[in-house]
Amino acid sequence: VEQTGMEFSDAALAGGWLRPEDAQFLAADAEDTEAQAERNAQMRDLLKSRRQQRESAPEAAAPEPEEFMSCSVAGGSSSSRRRADGQDDGRALDGEEQCRPPWFVERPFLENAVLRLHEELLDFAKFMSHTKAEERAREAWVKTLGSTCRSMWPDCEVKVFGSYSTGLSLPNGDVDVAVLDVPDRPGQAMKMLANRLLANGEISWL
Repeated sequence: VEQTGMEFSDAALAGGWLRPEDAQFLAADAEDTEAQAERNAQMRDLLKSRRQQRESAPEAAAPEPEEFMSCSVAGGSSSSRRRADGQDDGRALDGEEQCRPPWFVERPFLENAVLRLHEELLDFAKFMSHTKAEERAREAWVKTLGSTCRSMWPDCEVKVFGSYSTGLSLPNGDVDVAVLDVPDRPGQAMKMLANRLLANGEISWL
């Protein structure tokens, strides 16, 4: 026999084994679960529609190996040279230069192969590092998450761990955050935090 969250909480209150605030949370949780189920159904319908459109569309011819194996600078023209600051200087590239990686900086004055490797490793590390804007965005997100958690659980402790905390994260890496000393169960706390972030407009969807 199926019971909604409201029916379940009413039965629990009648039995006297559930606190009113817990029953209220269960009822709200049931409403949130139902709303999430509706969003999931809409997403499944959208994915199904896109899959049907893809299946009905004529299949494109497979690209030749040269098309997807060619070396070109990401985000720029494959026929022009880029300076060390990433700007296009308009000079034409020959075949060899077109196959150079995007972090490559030409240093013809360095004849020692070990020194050239050393400099290229530094160039690669700089290329893969976060930009100032990416660092500010991640710091702002951690602050937002921390302030939201502390507004819900004043005694909690927010800690950042993983590659971001050690400075080894990639540009497309995430931010690992642990929230300690939370009085609620992990699953319940996660849902409460997600609902608060949604209500505050900090996130747009789950």
